Amino acid sequence: MEEIHTEHYIKVPSAILDDPTLTPAEFRIIMHIVRQTIGFQKRSDGISYSQFSEATGMSRRTVIETIKTLQRKRMISVHHQKKSSGAATFNRYALGSYWNFAKNEGVGCSAKSARGGAKSAPTILELQQIDDDGGVYTDFDDPTSQAIRYAKENFEMFIEFLLNKRKGSVGVKPVEDLGRYRISVRRGLDRRDDLTIDNAYRFFRMRMERDK
Repeated sequence: MEEIHTEHYIKVPSAILDDPTLTPAEFRIIMHIVRQTIGFQKRSDGISYSQFSEATGMSRRTVIETIKTLQRKRMISVHHQKKSSGAATFNRYALGSYWNFAKNEGVGCSAKSARGGAKSAPTILELQQIDDDGGVYTDFDDPTSQAIRYAKENFEMFIEFLLNKRKGSVGVKPVEDLGRYRISVRRGLDRRDDLTIDNAYRFFRMRMERDK
């Protein structure tokens, strides 16, 4: 029998896999949140609508409507963030109180859905809690921060990635002043500008896939 390499897998609570009430769209959204939280041993993660669309293959409109439905059902928690400037930015997501996961610091913990019935949920996190530092998230271990840090550490490659992306985009003017463009991109990374963050995330994923 071929050996299974567990590093390519994440632990998904059985309560989620067994829930018959989830629509296909809801399941896709929840599974992406699971990947970005449990998969990286985080309680919550900042995810943009563009990242949800890319990961699930759904339109932005469907993503937004599905997130609202899941939030009403308390299947996910949504924490609205703001930049240090006060402007709104992408939200942070975690699994919601519907799942009622028990706190456990060990390898596994039990889970009970709102419909009742204990189920096995192998996770080391207390998933209901969302880190809240007043709207400015500074943990460098979450995927978004990893992408920002990676883009800064490989800045020239990131610039090349952005320039190539512009060349392939219809109606986008070429960069006339590369020096100013570099400054603008650095500021976007520092301020966590939504478009720059999306590009950094795509760049990070592309490089990680290439390095496998």
